[in-house]
Amino acid sequence: MTGPIQVQATVVALRQGDDWVGAALTGPSGVGKTGLALRLMAQGWQLVADDAALVWASGGHLWARAPRATSGLIEARGVGLISTPHRDVCRLALTVTLGLDEPERMPDPVHEIWLGLPLRSIAVQARAEAAPRIVALALAEAVRRPVSP
Repeated sequence: MTGPIQVQATVVALRQGDDWVGAALTGPSGVGKTGLALRLMAQGWQLVADDAALVWASGGHLWARAPRATSGLIEARGVGLISTPHRDVCRLALTVTLGLDEPERMPDPVHEIWLGLPLRSIAVQARAEAAPRIVALALAEAVRRPVSP
Protein backbone atom coordinates (compact mmCIF):
# COMPACT_ATOMS: atom_id res chain seq x y z
CA MET A 1 0.00 0.00 0.00
CA THR A 2 1.17 3.53 -0.83
CA GLY A 3 -0.18 6.50 1.11
CA PRO A 4 -2.51 7.66 2.39
CA ILE A 5 -2.05 11.27 1.37
CA GLN A 6 -4.56 14.04 1.97
CA VAL A 7 -5.81 15.85 -1.14
CA GLN A 8 -8.07 18.88 -1.45
CA ALA A 9 -11.02 17.23 -3.17
CA THR A 10 -14.64 16.33 -2.68
CA VAL A 11 -15.15 12.65 -3.51
CA VAL A 12 -18.49 11.19 -4.55
CA ALA A 13 -19.17 7.60 -5.62
CA LEU A 14 -21.68 5.81 -7.79
CA ARG A 15 -22.47 2.11 -7.86
CA GLN A 16 -20.93 0.48 -10.93
CA GLY A 17 -21.87 -3.20 -10.92
CA ASP A 18 -20.87 -4.60 -7.52
CA ASP A 19 -18.49 -1.73 -6.68
CA TRP A 20 -18.77 1.87 -5.59
CA VAL A 21 -16.48 3.87 -7.87
CA GLY A 22 -15.62 7.48 -7.21
CA ALA A 23 -14.76 10.79 -8.79
CA ALA A 24 -12.53 13.32 -7.05
CA LEU A 25 -13.86 16.83 -7.66
CA THR A 26 -10.95 19.28 -7.53
CA GLY A 27 -10.53 23.00 -8.10
CA PRO A 28 -10.01 26.25 -6.25
CA SER A 29 -11.98 27.14 -3.14
CA GLY A 30 -15.45 28.43 -4.01
CA VAL A 31 -15.54 26.97 -7.53
CA GLY A 32 -18.46 24.66 -6.75
CA LYS A 33 -17.06 21.28 -5.69
CA THR A 34 -19.60 20.81 -2.92
CA GLY A 35 -22.43 22.24 -5.03
CA LEU A 36 -21.75 19.72 -7.80
CA ALA A 37 -21.44 16.94 -5.21
CA LEU A 38 -24.88 17.85 -3.82
CA ARG A 39 -26.34 17.78 -7.36
CA LEU A 40 -24.77 14.35 -7.96
CA MET A 41 -26.04 13.08 -4.59
CA ALA A 42 -29.57 14.07 -5.65
CA GLN A 43 -29.07 11.64 -8.55
CA GLY A 44 -28.05 8.62 -6.46
CA TRP A 45 -24.36 9.26 -5.88
CA GLN A 46 -23.05 9.04 -2.32
CA LEU A 47 -20.63 11.29 -0.52
CA VAL A 48 -17.26 9.82 0.40
CA ALA A 49 -15.38 12.97 1.46
CA ASP A 50 -15.99 16.72 1.36
CA ASP A 51 -13.14 19.21 0.86
CA ALA A 52 -10.44 16.80 2.02
CA ALA A 53 -9.93 13.14 1.13
CA LEU A 54 -7.37 10.55 2.12
CA VAL A 55 -6.14 8.70 -0.96
CA TRP A 56 -3.98 5.60 -1.11
CA ALA A 57 -2.88 2.99 -3.64
CA SER A 58 -3.48 -0.70 -3.04
CA GLY A 59 -3.84 -3.67 -5.38
CA GLY A 60 -3.14 -1.53 -8.45
CA HIS A 61 -6.05 0.84 -7.69
CA LEU A 62 -6.53 4.19 -6.00
CA TRP A 63 -8.88 4.35 -3.01
CA ALA A 64 -10.39 7.29 -1.11
CA ARG A 65 -12.07 7.98 2.21
CA ALA A 66 -12.80 10.97 4.42
CA PRO A 67 -10.66 11.89 7.41
CA ARG A 68 -12.40 10.54 10.53
CA ALA A 69 -13.33 14.02 11.79
CA THR A 70 -15.36 14.85 8.67
CA SER A 71 -16.74 11.44 7.70
CA GLY A 72 -20.41 11.75 6.69
CA LEU A 73 -20.37 15.55 6.76
CA ILE A 74 -20.77 17.99 3.88
CA GLU A 75 -20.54 21.76 4.12
CA ALA A 76 -23.40 23.48 2.32
CA ARG A 77 -22.74 27.21 1.83
CA GLY A 78 -25.15 29.30 3.83
CA VAL A 79 -26.25 26.30 5.91
CA GLY A 80 -23.11 24.85 7.47
CA LEU A 81 -22.13 21.24 8.13
CA ILE A 82 -24.81 18.69 7.32
CA SER A 83 -24.77 15.00 8.18
CA THR A 84 -25.52 12.89 5.11
CA PRO A 85 -25.58 9.24 4.07
CA HIS A 86 -22.12 8.33 2.82
CA ARG A 87 -19.73 5.60 1.72
CA ASP A 88 -16.78 4.90 4.00
CA VAL A 89 -14.48 4.14 1.07
CA CYS A 90 -14.51 3.91 -2.72
CA ARG A 91 -12.19 3.05 -5.57
CA LEU A 92 -11.18 6.20 -7.46
CA ALA A 93 -11.50 6.08 -11.25
CA LEU A 94 -11.74 9.76 -12.22
CA THR A 95 -10.56 13.20 -11.26
CA VAL A 96 -12.67 16.18 -12.32
CA THR A 97 -11.00 19.59 -12.43
CA LEU A 98 -13.70 22.18 -11.92
CA GLY A 99 -13.50 25.71 -13.26
CA LEU A 100 -15.75 28.64 -14.05
CA ASP A 101 -14.81 28.77 -17.74
CA GLU A 102 -16.07 26.36 -20.36
CA PRO A 103 -13.48 23.63 -21.02
CA GLU A 104 -12.13 22.63 -24.42
CA ARG A 105 -14.86 21.07 -26.56
CA MET A 106 -13.07 17.94 -27.82
CA PRO A 107 -9.95 17.42 -25.69
CA ASP A 108 -7.57 14.54 -26.10
CA PRO A 109 -7.89 11.96 -23.30
CA VAL A 110 -5.91 13.07 -20.25
CA HIS A 111 -4.72 11.31 -17.14
CA GLU A 112 -2.88 12.41 -14.02
CA ILE A 113 -0.51 10.35 -11.92
CA TRP A 114 -1.64 9.94 -8.30
CA LEU A 115 0.63 7.85 -6.05
CA GLY A 116 2.28 6.33 -9.10
CA LEU A 117 -1.00 5.25 -10.74
CA PRO A 118 -2.75 6.87 -13.72
CA LEU A 119 -6.15 8.43 -13.08
CA ARG A 120 -8.40 9.61 -15.91
CA SER A 121 -8.93 13.36 -15.74
CA ILE A 122 -11.53 15.69 -17.23
CA ALA A 123 -12.27 19.40 -16.95
CA VAL A 124 -15.84 20.55 -16.31
CA GLN A 125 -17.50 23.93 -15.91
CA ALA A 126 -18.65 23.56 -12.31
CA ARG A 127 -22.01 25.29 -12.54
CA ALA A 128 -23.03 24.06 -16.01
CA GLU A 129 -26.45 22.44 -16.07
CA ALA A 130 -24.97 19.37 -17.78
CA ALA A 131 -22.08 18.98 -15.30
CA PRO A 132 -23.63 16.06 -13.34
CA ARG A 133 -24.37 14.14 -16.54
CA ILE A 134 -20.89 14.83 -17.93
CA VAL A 135 -19.29 13.50 -14.72
CA ALA A 136 -21.52 10.39 -14.78
CA LEU A 137 -20.66 9.66 -18.43
CA ALA A 138 -16.94 10.21 -17.80
CA LEU A 139 -16.99 7.89 -14.78
CA ALA A 140 -18.74 5.16 -16.76
CA GLU A 141 -16.13 5.55 -19.52
CA ALA A 142 -13.28 5.44 -16.98
CA VAL A 143 -14.66 2.19 -15.57
CA ARG A 144 -15.13 0.67 -19.05
CA ARG A 145 -11.72 1.77 -20.30
CA PRO A 146 -9.30 2.21 -17.41
CA VAL A 147 -6.02 4.00 -18.06
CA SER A 148 -3.11 1.56 -18.24
CA PRO A 149 -0.18 2.13 -15.88
